[in-house]
Amino acid sequence: MRHRYSLFLLLLLSGYLTAQTAYPVPDHHHATDSVAGTILARLDLETVNADGAPKSGVVLNGRTYRFSATRATLDYGTAYTVRAPDDRSYRLSFTQLPLIVLQSADSIPLEGRVPATFSYADDEQTLTADLGVRFRGNYSLMFPRRSLDLEFWEDPSGEDNRDVTFGNLREDDDWIMDGIYNEPLRVNSYVAHKVWLDMHTPHYLEDEPRARAGADVMIAEAFLNGRYNGVYLLSEQVDRKQLRLKKFKDGEIRGELYKANQWSDPVRFRGTVPLSQAEGIEWGRWEMKLPDPDDTLDWTRLFDLVDFVANSPDEEFRRRAPELFELDNMIDYLIYVNVLRLGDNTAKNTYLGRYEDGATYFYTPWDLDGSFGNRFDGTDIPNHRGWLTNNLFRRLNELSPAGFNSRLCARYEALRSPGGLLHPDSLMQRLTDQMDYLRRNGVYRREAEVYPEALDVSNPQVNFTRSFIERRIAWLDGQFCNLSVSTTDVVDPAQLRLFPNPASGEITVVRDHAGVQDYAITAVSGRRLAQGRLTQPRQTISLAGFPPGVYVLTAGGHALRLVVAR
Repeated sequence: MRHRYSLFLLLLLSGYLTAQTAYPVPDHHHATDSVAGTILARLDLETVNADGAPKSGVVLNGRTYRFSATRATLDYGTAYTVRAPDDRSYRLSFTQLPLIVLQSADSIPLEGRVPATFSYADDEQTLTADLGVRFRGNYSLMFPRRSLDLEFWEDPSGEDNRDVTFGNLREDDDWIMDGIYNEPLRVNSYVAHKVWLDMHTPHYLEDEPRARAGADVMIAEAFLNGRYNGVYLLSEQVDRKQLRLKKFKDGEIRGELYKANQWSDPVRFRGTVPLSQAEGIEWGRWEMKLPDPDDTLDWTRLFDLVDFVANSPDEEFRRRAPELFELDNMIDYLIYVNVLRLGDNTAKNTYLGRYEDGATYFYTPWDLDGSFGNRFDGTDIPNHRGWLTNNLFRRLNELSPAGFNSRLCARYEALRSPGGLLHPDSLMQRLTDQMDYLRRNGVYRREAEVYPEALDVSNPQVNFTRSFIERRIAWLDGQFCNLSVSTTDVVDPAQLRLFPNPASGEITVVRDHAGVQDYAITAVSGRRLAQGRLTQPRQTISLAGFPPGVYVLTAGGHALRLVVAR
């Protein structure tokens, strides 16, 4: 017995058992860039460190890569020097982000697809698959890191597609890997997608509980054809399945979905082009997504809709717009694109959909990299001002059907109030939280090694983003609740004023307008706290019982922002 114990101590001291602390990394949870000498492992280090044993290295595909010195614990932010069995030195990093490895059989094309193998790993899932891959995009094709379109297959032949899922995203066979090369912070479009999903829900959700208002996303690190290629935005598609629209059935068009590809008069609702100019799946820079073009290519519904917005008399527009457009969606969308300063998303970079025949049309955004002060080419937007609109929104603002402007004002104030989804502090917190996550995982260090020219996470860049958001929303505070509204009782908004503002106790409303007008004071929640009639050019209204906060005063078809102070 004593002899066996002595042998155990001898083996321990000789390092035989110590070698067993080299941690095995599961297959497909690691990848190596042999050219750059980089290894990235996707591991839960909290679990690895919990055993308390010293770490002498890692085991990858049965080969041990040893640290230069034994480590008590491992962390995500460090690049460790390890030595391979062939004595070559590598830099080993660990990440919490999902890890993607894609190997194509040939050069990736713009048209068609080439076969490729694919693996994905996170804490809960390891997926391997065959797929077809191509590059996607327009302007982004000029970037060194291009976006990818993935179509998953049952086998390398590609005859049958395969639905897959990642994390909490949906199950589908068609996915996008957005290169986000043009985002200096690498988080803009990720946060923009999440904000829209938190901000808006489909109006038909009761009928379709699985419907989503847009594409969900995740950030993953990827190796492409043996080289570490940095971070991508793994994204769902915006399509019938995502929005849960009604399929074409029994020869009848039910749900509709159109994608705006370029700036044009029909896309901006300011004019039509003849239906005879339709080129298959495209008309006026709109692309038909639903009904499936294999079922029908009937453009008459969209043509009639665009013609109505562009050419209908004011009274007809005011009467019929609530029947044709989902106004709550229009309100959220107009607020969303203006607060995030999405310069392309009032025309191109939009989807226009309808759940079923006879339902209202609604907008869905896509391609959100040009946001939060970032242009689509990666440069900063110097001017925080500027109202983003198109002819549809212009007419909604000018004519205010079904109280559009009052509802717009109330919704904006609720979203941008302290603690609200669109308050500057809330938006910046989302951005910095995601940046901190990438930084803790060493992502920015690795991005700087592959694409340093397009990465900027310096304090000046972060401060610019913060300042842009704050200045942008401060400017919008003077826009959303002071829009001109054409009504039967027209008043120039400059002729309707209130003071003091902020106020306590009472306010005075001043009008350069003779006649009687109804007024109402509404909380941003929509609850009406006061109402009455303005009969004098200068009239006092009591604020007794009003808690401190932001309110909306409406009169004569106009909405003014009112702040009640303590």
